[in-house]
Order: sequence, then C-alpha cells, then structure tokens
Amino acid sequence: MNLHLLMASFYVPTATKNKIILDWKAFPSDHFAIESQIRGHGYNPDEAMIMIGPEEGEYEVSTESILKVIDEHASTTALVLLPGIQYYTGQLFDIKTITAYAQSKGLTVGWDLAHAAGNVPLKLHEWNVDFAAWCTYKYMNAGPGSIAGLYVHERHGTVDYSQDPQKPVFRHRLSGWYGGDQAGRMNMDNRKCLPP
Repeated sequence: MNLHLLMASFYVPTATKNKIILDWKAFPSDHFAIESQIRGHGYNPDEAMIMIGPEEGEYEVSTESILKVIDEHASTTALVLLPGIQYYTGQLFDIKTITAYAQSKGLTVGWDLAHAAGNVPLKLHEWNVDFAAWCTYKYMNAGPGSIAGLYVHERHGTVDYSQDPQKPVFRHRLSGWYGGDQAGRMNMDNRKCLPP
C-alpha cells in the first residue's frame, strides 16, 4: 500500500518518460504494484517496465550494470524503484551510489527497504533518497499486524515560492487531514488546501 501511495506522488509519467526501472526478481507485491501503476496511467508494462538482472551465470547485479541501464533508459524513464536488499539473492545494493547517479540524470529514485530496514545501516537523508518504504515484521521482529514505514525526503515537502509567489513549485501528493492549511485545520471549513 505504501508503494502505491508513494508512486501516486512520485511516478509522474509522460508520453516520452513513462518507464520504471526495477529489479528482475522484484518481490511480487512490488512487481504487481509497479505494473498496476503503469497500467493505471495508460501505458503498457511490457514496454514501460525495465528490469535489471544479473549477467548470464551470475547471481548478483553489479552496480556498474545498474548504472549502465540507467544510462540507456534515462531519457525515457520516470522512476527508478529498487530494493535495498534483493530478497531472492540477498544482494545489498549500493543505495548511495545508485541514488546519486540516477538523480544526476534527472531521475526520481525510490527504494523498497523491506529486507534492508533493521538489517543494515541506512542513511536515507544523507544519501538524498527521494522516497522509501519498508515493513517492521521481518528484521525488526515486530510480528504480524505490525506497522509499516515510509520515508520522503524533506525537500519534497517544501513549497518553493521563490519564482512566483502566486504559483509556487509543489509536488502533487494525495491529501487528507494534513493536506490543508495547518493553522486553520480545526476551522473545519474545507478551505485553504495547499497549492494545486
């Protein structure tokens, strides 16, 4: 669910940039979420899902291979969404390097940290990760019914009024209780929603 909520804000495809780069053995819930997001925007998953896999005879996907795929598809990609640790092989991806490289190509980068949270050190803010999602029932030992977590870098919550105060730069997101003017929220008048 958190991946769907995050992709609702961060997967913003266009006719020329609608691909999502993911790993070849993404956890099924991730694969199906990505596929349904692509379909929901009217694109064909067979064309828009770019899956990164290991070379023949290898089990791990080298960072160099990932960067090469990013290079090949940067001009047509809307989002990079990879696991911190690949559940099938146990490979820990170089989150810091991959994030920085993809962002240098103008791409948004998200991470599924279900197998990384509580398992390896993570520095999402320091690594400038755009967004991430994880569960707590695996390596945090929270058990059935436990909470999930998500992260969005603070820069995505900042409204930029510097160019035009009447039309600030604002990332679309799903809104609810915290979607409106915090100072007047208790007025219960359904006005002063944050910029459209």
